[in-house]
Amino acid sequence: MSFKEKIKEEIDRLPDGMLEEVYDFIQFLELKKTGQWSTFALESGAFDFWNKPEEMDYTPADLKQGK
Repeated sequence: MSFKEKIKEEIDRLPDGMLEEVYDFIQFLELKKTGQWSTFALESGAFDFWNKPEEMDYTPADLKQGK
């Protein structure tokens, strides 16, 4: 059995609620391959926490100086 067939079988077993995550991961892999993954991350909202500093768990005081 090929990897593609194994992946299709696994996808068929997943609940519908997880399919969106699988699709997002496939998009990420495609964009990573073309070098556009950073654009994807910005557009997907992965860094939206920067827009709401009051919701951040860390502050600049938590940062440590590198060696």
